[in-house]
Amino acid sequence: MKIRVVSVLLLLCCLVASSLAGQTLCSFNFDQETTLASSFASAVQWSPLLSGTGGSLYALCTNFVLAAVDPISGNITQAGPSVPSEWEAQELTSLDIPRKILYALAYNFNNNVTSLFGVDLITGKVKYSVQVPFVVGAFVGIGQTVNVEPVSGDVFVTGRDTVHGVHNVYRITPSTGKIKQIASLPASPDVVGGCTAYDPKLQLLWIQLAPNDTIYNIALNVSTGQVVFQVQDTYFLTSMEYDPTSGLIYGIGEKSQATVTLDILTLDSRTGVASTVASLPSIWQIPDLGIAPIDFTNRKMYTYISQDIRGEMHFLTINIDTGTIENDVIPSQFPWSLNFLPNS
Repeated sequence: MKIRVVSVLLLLCCLVASSLAGQTLCSFNFDQETTLASSFASAVQWSPLLSGTGGSLYALCTNFVLAAVDPISGNITQAGPSVPSEWEAQELTSLDIPRKILYALAYNFNNNVTSLFGVDLITGKVKYSVQVPFVVGAFVGIGQTVNVEPVSGDVFVTGRDTVHGVHNVYRITPSTGKIKQIASLPASPDVVGGCTAYDPKLQLLWIQLAPNDTIYNIALNVSTGQVVFQVQDTYFLTSMEYDPTSGLIYGIGEKSQATVTLDILTLDSRTGVASTVASLPSIWQIPDLGIAPIDFTNRKMYTYISQDIRGEMHFLTINIDTGTIENDVIPSQFPWSLNFLPNS
């Protein structure tokens, strides 16, 4: 398994330090008798759909509970019923913005099954569940990705094959449960802290894999199943978010790992080239890998970053054009995943 050795180990140290400081991953109590069927038809009437300035932030907690995150205080509140206790959500999630559905892959510890779940943001309930043929490695969700195709509402998922160890890419139609394999990528180590994005204009799915123990940003054409770009990740991208206006993919990375300075970067799907937009103040060093959704209308990135391995995780609002920190709070909890839903 390929690990981003420096940043992942530092992040783990930060999580330990955060725990000692009283910060925890968000989790909510659930009824031990809850079943998957009851999570589809919960009697509780949740109303998670919010209307903040520019949009709303939604998260999944570790026991697969939908939560809402206040963009100013970072406070996390439950916004839907939990899926049964045996399900554990993976870190990367994706929003179907037109249909207001949050998609995530989750692992069942009882039967070793991985499934794609779709959670309705209007009701807070699970709307879709489709089993996928993935192998889970040492950590839940490592080597797996999920991205929504916004026009059709289909979902692209990637994960390790159950027999051959290769990474397969599937297109899933959640409403019917139809699964179509669109590519099979050569076996390579999973990337801990890997990120992903989908460019619907060019129909390119970006994922991170580590052939030859070197991390690459790989762009796959979802219509042809062919790899268009395989670019070594010299900028050390830890998040990817597609901007529908510019067509660029934004994220956090490190222009120079020697200086441990975090940067706002863009990735151009037309060329495969990454570029630096702005640098964050040097005190910010350890990002929470994969969690950095963006309000592109107001040019705000929401993310969790620590100043050093001894410090707490801060919930930051960052201007993606200048790198300026616009809001900084220390939350008592932080989520397993985070997505931004713009106001319609």
